[in-house]
Amino acid sequence: MLQGLEFARAFAILGKCIEYASIFGLAAFCYRMYQVRMLIRRAQKDYGVPMIPHSFIFGHLIVAAKLHMKRKIPRDVSAHPQNNPLLHGHWMFTLLKEEFPEITSCGVIYFDPWPVGFPMMAVVHPGMISQFTMSPSLPKFFWMRETEFRHFSGGVDLLTSEGQVWKEQRAMYNPGFSAKNIISMAPWFLEEVLIYKNRLFKAADQRKTIRLEDYTLDLTMDVIARTTFNVRTRAQDQAEPAWVDALREQIKLIYFNLDPMKQLNPTLGYKHRKYNRILKEAITPLIEDAYASYAKADGPRTIIGLAVKPFVEKGISIPPDFIDKIVKNIKMFLFAGHETTGTTISMMYYMLHRNPEKLAALRAEHDAVFGSDPAQAIEAIQADFTTLNKLPYTTAVVKELLRMYPPVGGGVRESSSPDFMLTHPETGARFPTYGLMIHATGLAMSWDPKFWHRPDEFIPERFLVRDENDPLYPGKNYWQPFSLGPRACIGQEMVQLEVKLTLALTIREIDIVPDYPEDAPEFKGEKAYQVELADAIPSARIKDGLPVKIKRRT
Repeated sequence: MLQGLEFARAFAILGKCIEYASIFGLAAFCYRMYQVRMLIRRAQKDYGVPMIPHSFIFGHLIVAAKLHMKRKIPRDVSAHPQNNPLLHGHWMFTLLKEEFPEITSCGVIYFDPWPVGFPMMAVVHPGMISQFTMSPSLPKFFWMRETEFRHFSGGVDLLTSEGQVWKEQRAMYNPGFSAKNIISMAPWFLEEVLIYKNRLFKAADQRKTIRLEDYTLDLTMDVIARTTFNVRTRAQDQAEPAWVDALREQIKLIYFNLDPMKQLNPTLGYKHRKYNRILKEAITPLIEDAYASYAKADGPRTIIGLAVKPFVEKGISIPPDFIDKIVKNIKMFLFAGHETTGTTISMMYYMLHRNPEKLAALRAEHDAVFGSDPAQAIEAIQADFTTLNKLPYTTAVVKELLRMYPPVGGGVRESSSPDFMLTHPETGARFPTYGLMIHATGLAMSWDPKFWHRPDEFIPERFLVRDENDPLYPGKNYWQPFSLGPRACIGQEMVQLEVKLTLALTIREIDIVPDYPEDAPEFKGEKAYQVELADAIPSARIKDGLPVKIKRRT
């Protein structure tokens, strides 16, 4: 009897605790909602910021949902999780600019998706983006290092680190990603691209439909591994090493937006520790080998080789904590360097197929530079790899693809000062930034007719125009798929060389024909549109992996 009373009393106390916790949680939720909603509304009241219709209860979530329904946008265009149309996604700000042209013409879009996302200002003017990416270069948004990549790289990698840590690492890795060093590694790239080419030939002979994105992601994984430490992962033609599988699985655990399925997963920490251990055990010996063999190494210098160079020259061993930093940076290079490039190459083939006159011009340039026999291209490139830098039309094609379909829609920063404002270069209007995620939305700008003539058309020739009065002429800082300023993508030279080499060795010998069903959904007039997948942070991927049939050209 007494035990029963004790149990009942304990149960009642527990119930009260839950009740008080619920009340406290609800109060905290309401207070935070008030803070966020007023942050947005004060910008409108105090600074006259044009504002998309804003609900005090739902923020801009209703506007986003209505926009998706009105435009009949395929659900997988939206951001994850589970393709929730209420979340801001890769294309959200492009769509908002199109839907509210007068409101968004001020150069910024204040957007409030809380509680499923952070309150933000999307900057859609090149002269304003440079104000926080170039001088000054504001810190990356805290969520990237403290949550998104915390388990993956600990906030000490080149992408998310800040201050002196970032400066030291950028100086250390810059030589490895220089144009001179990248071109010296082109023979390694060529080996991997030839394997890719043979895989495409095999698919053509088998007359089967393939997911082209899978093939290109395998290629770019092999290339970035060669670049980083000259190890052949053989993702294209053999079973991948266990550490590559671990990397791919760990990438799937990363999240940026609210994603309860990942955030509340009780095994999340365990899985990260498991994959971190596998990757560190695999990569550390490669670092040690690069250090031990540095003096004897012949040929191009790998990224990892240049990272250990200062320790070799000083004759000192590499501290364990520094090895840990190198491992985390290598993980980030492998991650960012293969996903974004792989999707770019895949979309390149698609857009060339959709624009046959541009494809013909590209092939004509390759005939002129490498000879009319496509088989001669290998010898011509091997004789002088700098020939790849003498393909102006090919370079223009790559730039135009990245203008229209960058794999990453823009970077995010934050300001620690309430006094930091952005100023519109033409009107002089000032916009507050404090407390907001500042989004450099290069993608939205790339589809804006104010900045790009006929923005929805694939026109590589615009990047060959030299007359500033020509409507096709690209203005200053208009093109920014790699961001701007000191924190621009360190691997942009490698990406462009890799894409050009792949085109040079394949585009004249095969036709790639999309194989989507007739009734497949479309976005922006294309069946092969960019989608956001829960396991594809931070880059957009291609719908269904771009199903294609390969045909040999005779």
